[in-house]
Amino acid sequence: MERNPCFLLVFFLILSCFVAESYGAKEGPGCSSLAYGAMEELGPFRVHSDGKTLYNNNFHGMRIGNAVINDETDNLGMYDYYGNHALTSPETVQKIHQYCNFSPDFVSKQSRECNLASGKADHDTADIDIYNIYWPLCHNGNLTAKPKQASLAYFDPCSDYYVHAYFNTPEEFMANGLRVWIYSGDTDGRVPVTSTQYSIAKMKLPTKTEWYPWYLNGEVGGYSQVYQGDLTFVTVRGAGHQVPSYQPERSLSMIKHFLSGNPLPKGSSSQRPFATVGLQQCTKL
Repeated sequence: MERNPCFLLVFFLILSCFVAESYGAKEGPGCSSLAYGAMEELGPFRVHSDGKTLYNNNFHGMRIGNAVINDETDNLGMYDYYGNHALTSPETVQKIHQYCNFSPDFVSKQSRECNLASGKADHDTADIDIYNIYWPLCHNGNLTAKPKQASLAYFDPCSDYYVHAYFNTPEEFMANGLRVWIYSGDTDGRVPVTSTQYSIAKMKLPTKTEWYPWYLNGEVGGYSQVYQGDLTFVTVRGAGHQVPSYQPERSLSMIKHFLSGNPLPKGSSSQRPFATVGLQQCTKL
């Protein structure tokens, strides 16, 4: 990372995707994109500092672990795996093969016999951690005030509880002295800016810096408000749910300011001469 700062930026974008964006870290690396064709899906190119030309990315590529790449074969293979590992009966698996069709044209039109057979297999495995069939279940999901000590030798089966709680609780990060930026694309209707504002309001944090527009290239890039405890709320103007895909330049500016520890730049009326001219014209009427 020290040899190639762009790799650090890519790492940050991937990390921000997995811990911050969209439904509790369930999206893949696509949300780390900065521009279609250039940085889409950790692509083969990066953008030079001039913002116009590209150079080869020596770190491009993608790894897919335990891949879900074909719904038809994935579903059939899953139920066969249940049978091969004695998690459900051979008769149940046989009925799934006989009555179920997992192809895209039929997946939502399964017969009653298929639903009964697949439901039986799902019921048989309901009390097993299906992500590791021989691992114990989490029997104590209680959370602690501070993050628990991680172990390289033992995987904690309750880790999902911690991840969901800590990654979705900005107060936890703030209590540990970490800066927190929460950002929203202001045209996203699925997780809209209003919902995020309501959630922040429930924290009852005093305002440190009042709501203000931030600027990029002389235009409003979005709005920002800073709260006591080092929490910053940022909107990106004109961006939808996958913020960097819709507004790559504004997203990059936001990320650069976050990494440098600097607030987003405030503007002034002098950056909007057309507004001043319009006001002068009105006063002459």
